[in-house]
Amino acid sequence: MKRICRILIGLVLAGCTAGSGGGPEQGGAAATAGSDASTPGQPLAQRVCPAGPFGDPLPAEGQRMAAIVPGLQAGFVFIEGPLWLAEQGALLFSDMDFGAPDSGMGPPARIRRYTPPSSFDVFVEHGNSNGLALDLEGDVLACTHDQQTLSRYDSATAARSTLTTLRYDGSRFNSPNDLTVRSDGTVYFTDPDWQLGGRDSETGDTNVYRVTPGGAVELVTSMLDKPNGIALSSDEGTLYVGSAGSDILAFAVNTDGSVGNSRVFASAGGGTDGFAIDCAGNVYATGGSQVQVWSSAGEKLGDISVPQGPTNAAFGGADRRTLFITAQSGLYSIQLQVPGLPY
Repeated sequence: MKRICRILIGLVLAGCTAGSGGGPEQGGAAATAGSDASTPGQPLAQRVCPAGPFGDPLPAEGQRMAAIVPGLQAGFVFIEGPLWLAEQGALLFSDMDFGAPDSGMGPPARIRRYTPPSSFDVFVEHGNSNGLALDLEGDVLACTHDQQTLSRYDSATAARSTLTTLRYDGSRFNSPNDLTVRSDGTVYFTDPDWQLGGRDSETGDTNVYRVTPGGAVELVTSMLDKPNGIALSSDEGTLYVGSAGSDILAFAVNTDGSVGNSRVFASAGGGTDGFAIDCAGNVYATGGSQVQVWSSAGEKLGDISVPQGPTNAAFGGADRRTLFITAQSGLYSIQLQVPGLPY
């Protein structure tokens, strides 16, 4: 049995708080090609991606409209943070209820689960999460705005452990939004103030942070207006960050996980939300009414239309070629020609 307070993606959880996540025991879900947990030092893409070369990831013109997934009987409230769990053959995502009474801790949120072709259930009743990722053991690492920090949910039991001592210069974060995990356990996450609620910002800024494998919190940048989506390139050498501004920035990632200088990777023509990365290194950015797709060199490859405004995306399915797209109250998907990463 896994210990709840243990080393999580290299972070020593001294003083962590644990609780039952309210989620069911997992079982019976069709397994796909094994766990997406990374072997330390091995980029996730090396574990989950087939050998190339890869061609054009997009279907032909006229076939680039995402469709609502089967089995969706009623709309959600506002969904975000898709994460494919290969061992369960299922997609997790956060469902935030902005219409609920203000608790002073940001909107309540469930972590829901979609098991293709058409089954939905609740993985965690009180997840209070936004972005979701995988730790090195294949469990769920979440941006949780109720405690203004990161939390871990056991992928089998949904039990929660919260990084209550994780702070920047002694200050609590605002409302962590999205995150990505490097194969050495380094975590990068954005911290706007979208779900801050009635609380005061202790940092006084909206930043991007790096958490080292030893648990130290370092500032990546404070120069972005409400940083939002974040993702590592398939080779882990580049960190992509979106914000309320039009430009997507690309930060050089050093061999030790530290972050170097940034450059403008692409201009989305408006704010960007979440990202997905495919096995060829192409970048999928959500925002507006579409998912914009660029090559790793910053060449625009095309757009995927979505009936509702997309918030985030992740690859999944048995062949990892299904791009799942969270979009306001609906979950959409489209089959692509290049497989991709699970968050």
